Amino acid sequence: MRKKIMTGSFDFPEDEWSQIWHAPRGSVRVPLAVCARGTTKTNWPQSREYRRFTSQRHLDREWSICQNLNHRNVVKILGMPWLEESYYWCFPLEFINGETVETFIFERGKSNITLSLSTKATIITGMSEGLHYLHKKDIVHQDLKPDNIMVEYGTLRAVIIDLGLAKLYQGGYSSATDGGNEAYSAPEIFSGQRRDMRSDVWAMGKIIGEVLLDGRLPTRNLSSATIQQLLCEHPYCDPVADMVDGSPIQRAGMAGVIGALRAAGQACSRGSSRQAAQPLVRAGHWVPNDANALSLLGVRLPAAVPSTGTVQHLQVEAHGGDGYTLAQAEFKDGRFKYGSSTTYTP
Repeated sequence: MRKKIMTGSFDFPEDEWSQIWHAPRGSVRVPLAVCARGTTKTNWPQSREYRRFTSQRHLDREWSICQNLNHRNVVKILGMPWLEESYYWCFPLEFINGETVETFIFERGKSNITLSLSTKATIITGMSEGLHYLHKKDIVHQDLKPDNIMVEYGTLRAVIIDLGLAKLYQGGYSSATDGGNEAYSAPEIFSGQRRDMRSDVWAMGKIIGEVLLDGRLPTRNLSSATIQQLLCEHPYCDPVADMVDGSPIQRAGMAGVIGALRAAGQACSRGSSRQAAQPLVRAGHWVPNDANALSLLGVRLPAAVPSTGTVQHLQVEAHGGDGYTLAQAEFKDGRFKYGSSTTYTP
């Protein structure tokens, strides 16, 4: 008996849909996921031969991409797909008992994973290793977003899923049309350029920034300068800033940042709870008094923000990593800085 565990749109072309099922694997009843690809009922062509042709075309592309992938941070396909009810293909996939990064970061009330800097570092390292592996295989994911990265319970293994829009990219030749979502689209996509490995890197950089800051980052205005401001002095600052460079020519590739990402993860994982709890903005460091930036930094300001040209000492609360800081903040000319502070850990 199959038990459906998740349904929904995965940003496939309009004539396709996807469902994930939890099913037994043969007689041993090992859990696995079954991903079904097919046409929507409203768009079903009258010809069964046409339905088979469109399904077979997408099947061949996805099977060619997935069959040789073998990495702990990329979802595994466990066997040949099969045709069911003449209009959709079923892909037997590795079943991951966990939740998405979307749930872990943005739906904390539903999450079963403890939020900590060391946990974040483990997840960031895993999803970065997965993308690095795909790019070494000349595969562009095209649709990286928090919903398409799973985190396994217990191990905290991050797994990149949903390769339905992935494409082989060799010598400038792409095996698929462009796809993906706007929220994690690199700047060049909005000017009509095609998605490639560089746009994947930008999307991953944005996701890493959101994991670290516990908040949504803008798409159109995100830049290296934004990351350098928000992650000032943080171990991940430099590699993430390089990943979201607005110029695809200047932007780092995964091969260029993976070493720095690994080192940042190790630094965060071995740091003490007190070190991890330090705020992302250090005492005495001036930053713009920008509401969006302050929100991402976790700073809760009084309702009445001091006007330009005044100096006022107020107590604010800021969080970073595993704890929070109560600090005296000085406001002047539209900027603020921390004064003396005391850091608390839960």
